Amino acid sequence: TPATGMSPLLETTRGALNDPDALVRRCAAEVLAAQPATENVTPLIALLRSTAPDDDHLIHATRIALRNQLRDPAVLASFALDAQGAEDRALVLDLLLAASGEASAEFRMKFFESHEDFSGVLFANHLPTLARNVSAEKLEALFALAQRKLGKSPEDLAAGLDALLSALDQRGIAPGATLRSWGPQVVTALLSANEPAVVWINSPVDGVPPSANPWAFEQRKCADGKTVAFMSSFPHGEKLTGTLRSPAFTLPATLSFFLCGHDGSPGQPAAKTNLVRLRDSQTNAVLREAAPPRSDIAQKIAWELSNYAGKRGVIEITDANTGTAYAWLAIARFEPELSELKLTEPPNASRRMQTAADLIRTLKLTGFEPALAKVAFTSTTDTDTRTAAARALLGNNAEAALPQITAIVTDTTAPSALRGKFATVLADTKSPAAIAAISTAMRAAPHRLQLSFATALAGSREGGEALLAACKDGKAPTSLLRDKALGDRLKAAKIPDLDARIAALTANLPPANAELDKLIATRSKTFDPAKASTVRGADVFARNCAVCHAIESKGGVLGPQLDGIGGRGPDRLLEDILDPNRNVDRAFRMNVITLKNGSVVGGLPRREEGAQLVLADAAGQETRITIADISERKETETSLMPPTFGELIPPAELNDLLAFLLGIRPQK
Repeated sequence: TPATGMSPLLETTRGALNDPDALVRRCAAEVLAAQPATENVTPLIALLRSTAPDDDHLIHATRIALRNQLRDPAVLASFALDAQGAEDRALVLDLLLAASGEASAEFRMKFFESHEDFSGVLFANHLPTLARNVSAEKLEALFALAQRKLGKSPEDLAAGLDALLSALDQRGIAPGATLRSWGPQVVTALLSANEPAVVWINSPVDGVPPSANPWAFEQRKCADGKTVAFMSSFPHGEKLTGTLRSPAFTLPATLSFFLCGHDGSPGQPAAKTNLVRLRDSQTNAVLREAAPPRSDIAQKIAWELSNYAGKRGVIEITDANTGTAYAWLAIARFEPELSELKLTEPPNASRRMQTAADLIRTLKLTGFEPALAKVAFTSTTDTDTRTAAARALLGNNAEAALPQITAIVTDTTAPSALRGKFATVLADTKSPAAIAAISTAMRAAPHRLQLSFATALAGSREGGEALLAACKDGKAPTSLLRDKALGDRLKAAKIPDLDARIAALTANLPPANAELDKLIATRSKTFDPAKASTVRGADVFARNCAVCHAIESKGGVLGPQLDGIGGRGPDRLLEDILDPNRNVDRAFRMNVITLKNGSVVGGLPRREEGAQLVLADAAGQETRITIADISERKETETSLMPPTFGELIPPAELNDLLAFLLGIRPQK
């Protein structure tokens, strides 16, 4: 039971804080933790100061005891923080962060109000807990205090405003007049801050699971003896992956840089996943390529570019090696020192824009739509920033923003990562138009993007129903429904009879083939338009594909017509060629037919002629079956096209075929 501060028992316990035995000191601290009193604070602080740094148990017990004193209203009412020395005062303020409750929050708020010298970082650290715990009557005073204490930095002001809004949201309190008037000022400051116009942009590596941004600066040695800051994929962990892409620049006659890093364990062949490439900014063709030297010491790489001088190009630095060691690369010292090739940390402009967009959406601020649209619908900023801007636009004026966001989702030339994130933004609206757009875009998307679209749809019952309908109608592959995370989202959306419906849709799926996934990823990485020939590709098509597929009315009609097929992009084309069972339109699904005599016939239904059903095989040969002889007819999820082209078409010919098909562009 609580006792008065001067009780003999507490006096004895406080004395035990100085006992030579550490166990006795710890037991005394634990007793005082349950008996808060003003007189306990000073001796507990002294104990904490005198405890050996490696005595974790005693430090922990003493900090808990101090925290319990400092969250007691009676102790705070009689405790004079100004009477403490600078070090003890800093310790008490630190412990007060863990002392929840209205009394602790208002004690700290009163201290900050009376000490103008305590501002900046210290106050910012306390602001979130102050906003969560001060009484509702003092919130407006806290907001005004925050405006004075947080300084003039747009980032600091935005972080403080965001902390206040988050705290209010947790308490179920709407922002008041002070915050609403402060919001536009902070957003304007964020958007007006100076920042270099050109930035490098990181994006996920195709064929590799997306990861956090791996790029950061670190000091590295060069072969010429200099030590400089390198942009590296090492500091945040070698398993992370990403492609860092420069702005477009005019190619000089020569270009050099220093490169270090690894691409697999020493003594083993290079994985050929970590590379620096120079690409043509218009055609994306690879003009030059360099692999890391498999050394921690950076070597100079020099490219002779006189044949390309004057053209526009981009640098791509790719770390696609997911290993835990010898799986990084770093780059520095571009010469000539072009402004577009100046490497910088993840740009402040992106962070500021994301924060501004979030504040606009949260506070429902108007007047910033032009700035948001410029960011959302241009390609000069990173995916996350564009997504934040798009979400804010939808929140403020969905009717105007919906068509523009839909256009990105359905644009097969837009980056897959951007299309997937914009689809999530669209799906959040739950509008029929948005759901229909995502469902339509799914049809021609590569598998990983289809999964992103499906995951976006599965976030609501309306979207989940649209996904199941798309799978049933052949507009989306039912193999998506095997994904456990997607299934969990559908279950959370409370889709009626979900398990039975998924079981029915996936009953006839062929076994999942991990080897095909690996093959597709490998072919995607090795595809090089600069080394491919559309002329040779046309010949590959004529020999392998024209028996079933037609382009501009030339070729067979057994499979889908391929006019405009290039709009699908290389990743989806590789899936269609190497794993034809992944995306099968309902009109081209195989049927398996059991006859009354026990014979089994398979093929693509072409037509019914009177009492006969006409089937076609992969060679285009037709078979007629008397309908009355059929015992069972089952539609499968498989394509008539054989899944063996990975073996039948050599990699070089596949490159040529891809180049040819990519040139068959949709009519505008």
